[in-house]
Amino acid sequence: MILEIRDLPWAAQRVVAKAAVAALPFRAHLEIAFLRGRIHGLFSKAPAYVRQNLEAVNGSLGTADLDDIAGRYFEFSKRLYLLRTLPALPGFNNPRQWTVEGQGHLDAALAGHRGAILATAHLGYGRIVAPILRAHGYDVKQVVAGGERVKHHEEEERWLANTTAFRRYVYQRTRVHADPLGPNEIVASLDVRPILEALSLNRPVMIAADGMRAAHFIRLPFLGMTYPFPTGFMKIAMATEAPLLPVFGIEGNRGQRIRVEIKPRLSIDPTASVADNLVRFVRVLEEQIREKPHLWCRWGFRNLFGKVVEWSEDERRFRYGSLW
Repeated sequence: MILEIRDLPWAAQRVVAKAAVAALPFRAHLEIAFLRGRIHGLFSKAPAYVRQNLEAVNGSLGTADLDDIAGRYFEFSKRLYLLRTLPALPGFNNPRQWTVEGQGHLDAALAGHRGAILATAHLGYGRIVAPILRAHGYDVKQVVAGGERVKHHEEEERWLANTTAFRRYVYQRTRVHADPLGPNEIVASLDVRPILEALSLNRPVMIAADGMRAAHFIRLPFLGMTYPFPTGFMKIAMATEAPLLPVFGIEGNRGQRIRVEIKPRLSIDPTASVADNLVRFVRVLEEQIREKPHLWCRWGFRNLFGKVVEWSEDERRFRYGSLW
């Protein structure tokens, strides 16, 4: 069916919403998001378990410092809707909107024609690092956890297949959220062939190196605690000798708000153990969290360090989805 009468008011609402979003300058959306976080921080505070997680690794800090970090984390958490909305906004793909530090490290890595593994983390705005790099001309593939992303994508595809042609047309042109599973995403699974194929084509592949959707983990000292890290990305780097570079999407100054920072290539020894090589990334991540502790998304889990160990030991985790 092409059109139903009830499609008209629905379409009008979609068009008005899209027009309202598009009417604001791109940078205004960032300023509004940061203001939103600040307002939430004035009238509410972080849950108690956030502060408990912080205290577990920062016990030497005073009460005021811990409260400050917890408060800044809470404000940051209220801005995370940007991860879905920003890539859908007009102007996102303008490279002048974004500062990318360390592009020379990535260019040098790709010059070896083995691709590059960009190891990120659930820190700051990691989910939009790949789209930002694509805006700068890098053909990045991103490995993402399935779970809710796959479910949402499948539900959307079913709805589009069963609705009217008019609604499909309007829906595609009035999106205010990015597609949760686009053509440049690889759903994390035991099948690593899509990753190997991308590397063979000299494409950068971005992976969350603190992710919890993996077949195998190694527990390592981290922030004064014990934390399980997935081994898959490091095994691929060791087997393919693809350069591995840490990369993070963090807060900049008022003129930037969000910036991408590409760290120098890690020195990976293919003859060493996976654990010895994995520690090299863990040290970089730990340094980044110590520098900007409020940006690590994991603080928002109850009993964080106990929960991630329990999750890493549960063989049913692939069925459940993934911690984010």
